[in-house]
Amino acid sequence: MSYSIVLAEDQSLIRDSLKTLISSHDDLDVCGTACNGHEALDLCRTLHPDIALPDVRMPNMSGLEVAAALRQEELECRIVLLTTFEEEQVFTEALSLGVEGVFLKDIQPDVFASALLCIARGLQDRTQIAVYAIRNRLIEDLD
Repeated sequence: MSYSIVLAEDQSLIRDSLKTLISSHDDLDVCGTACNGHEALDLCRTLHPDIALPDVRMPNMSGLEVAAALRQEELECRIVLLTTFEEEQVFTEALSLGVEGVFLKDIQPDVFASALLCIARGLQDRTQIAVYAIRNRLIEDLD
């Protein structure tokens, strides 16, 4: 089974590189790409991906705002945020929104693909996902 992903990243080099990395895995497919949050939300409404993968910091609408809108509209997709910065506020807000993962962009490619697959398959242990996000530092309060 192949899991569909909408990828949203405002920097084209990173967006294209992530698309190539994700698409190289047999079980993952990038069904749409966006360069801002509004485009990402529109693609999720239209394509109904298994995973929405927005960058936290994007023009027009942040990844956190995309996550909030997806949850408010009750669109059935898992959400994984990408970020360059380890900001506790981002992790806290993401977890309060029920986001399934927050990945730092310096994550190893093989760990990235494995973590996406775990999330796509419905991994319920959010502690394991948080570990990917913050370099083996455990968030104490995930609920």
